[in-house]
Amino acid sequence: MELKGTINNILNTETLGNPPKQMTVKKIVVKTPGKYPQDVAIDFLNKNIDLLGQFKVGDVVNIKVNLRSKEYKGKWYSNIIGWQIELDQAEVESSQQLPDTNDLPF
Repeated sequence: MELKGTINNILNTETLGNPPKQMTVKKIVVKTPGKYPQDVAIDFLNKNIDLLGQFKVGDVVNIKVNLRSKEYKGKWYSNIIGWQIELDQAEVESSQQLPDTNDLPF
């Protein structure tokens, strides 16, 4: 599944659990476009955290995600797990076509 949005927040990396079942998680929050925008938290796990290194708040991105749910004591919990992220090419191309106003004489 793919999700498009603007990065609103990049949270600190957390270490969860105890060895040997320890994992590292970094969460980002993305605002989806459209008439009813939503803030969506997406987890990047372990080695996939490195994918976030070049991104910053305000970037428009496309993220490939997996949806996961688990039952615990009769309740269901869901997570969105990111496994690929890239800048939205339409946004990159439109920003490159903007004129450079630094060379104007006024």
